Amino acid sequence: MDIMTYKNKLNEMQQENLRNSAADHGFYDKALLYLASGSFVLSINYLKDVIGGESILLPGLLITSWSLFTVSILSNLGSYRVSQYFTESRRQTVNDEMKRAVDTDVTDEMKDCFFSKTNKQAAKRTTHVKIYNEVATVSFGLAVLAMSIFAIINVWCTSR
Repeated sequence: MDIMTYKNKLNEMQQENLRNSAADHGFYDKALLYLASGSFVLSINYLKDVIGGESILLPGLLITSWSLFTVSILSNLGSYRVSQYFTESRRQTVNDEMKRAVDTDVTDEMKDCFFSKTNKQAAKRTTHVKIYNEVATVSFGLAVLAMSIFAIINVWCTSR
């Protein structure tokens, strides 16, 4: 790979980082908006409109649900922050390599080292984001389950 091909590859990687960063922002905003507004507003409206002034049965399920929704939201936020951190780190690595490629004659060994480093960064990012996303998904599922059980019990008992 000649120096121009190498520099073009670095430029492509930089552009990919920018696209990934923009996509991460969009996905994060949507997930946070859906989780936060959907879960809390619906559950509060449910309490107000469906149950009304009736006594609430099993309030622990409601508190558990809200806690799990909060864990899900915080996990989504953590996923976003980790993704943002690794994207910025990779962007900086590519920028540093672009400067070095201009200033020095880059050997094949140096190129391999750089690509190995950026691939490791991408793998780390994927692993960390996956963990946060799994926590968010599981906690969201459990929150929906707890909220559903709470709703069914309260509707059933208030309709009797």
